[in-house]
Amino acid sequence: MSAIEESDIEESNGLFNITLEPLIKDFLNQQNRSALIMENQSITVQNPSEFKEKIWEVFQNQLKREVIIRDDGVLEMIETDPHIDSIDNFIRLRKNNRFMMPSAISLTSLRTIASSSAPISTIVCRYSFNLLSKAHWIQFQNKFILPLSQDRAGATSNEIVFDVLQRLRSRWSGEYQSESANWYSWAAFIVESDQYEQDGLIGRPPPPHLVQQFRPAPTSTTLALEQINTASNASLNILRDFKQQLDHLKQLYERRHEEYMLGHQEFLNCVGSLETTLRTYFNIIPEYETASRPNTVSANRYQERIPEQTDVDHQH
Repeated sequence: MSAIEESDIEESNGLFNITLEPLIKDFLNQQNRSALIMENQSITVQNPSEFKEKIWEVFQNQLKREVIIRDDGVLEMIETDPHIDSIDNFIRLRKNNRFMMPSAISLTSLRTIASSSAPISTIVCRYSFNLLSKAHWIQFQNKFILPLSQDRAGATSNEIVFDVLQRLRSRWSGEYQSESANWYSWAAFIVESDQYEQDGLIGRPPPPHLVQQFRPAPTSTTLALEQINTASNASLNILRDFKQQLDHLKQLYERRHEEYMLGHQEFLNCVGSLETTLRTYFNIIPEYETASRPNTVSANRYQERIPEQTDVDHQH
């Protein structure tokens, strides 16, 4: 950095404006896509000591307990809450593929960071950087997290499953249907998985061992086809009714001549009934088109106007 640039920074009231780009991890080598990405955090500091305090203030609530690994590979967890003196065990800055510890930041480093327009990557490990790999994380879960969950088995465990269950229903109820017990089994399966994988599992369809228990939810197209089928059944009944009346007319014409007078009156009555039925059908047939538009007109609306329709195929 040139002397002019340093002078410009020093003359800006001695304040350094820095933007942090946080990435919250459960263990150091956790993939970024499964880590928690926070919004960028802006801080203004005057010196390295204040920089350390500001960073601690921003991320303190994200930290859990410090985990240490003994020489024999056994994990231990410190019982007290993290303190600012151990900030380097939880938080590190990364610039140009080089890690920097907050307590080791010098005034020169602070000037360099502040002079850059890009935010500085900030890695935060909830349980300290001693948890390096997924193997360490699984070992830690088995020793500390799972027993704690079992101790709280009752209400707390059920509350966690219920929360996941609600998220599953919110995400997938529009695509899948099943009994409540199967939804619960799906949620319990996710809760039993690694914590850092749970959000990803909620965004995926049912697991292979449960997928057969879920069926596709009916779509708007399915509902439309059902209502069209209802209208088709009603139309079929109309055609059957006309066929019966036409068959009856044919029988009248075929009667012997000596029964003409009785047949003539019956013929007139049948024609009058047929004309009345025709007028009714001409009024309701235009409404069949609405059956292809779900949720607009009840399927019973036009059926109720058909006289003496008792066919159970289209009654609800």
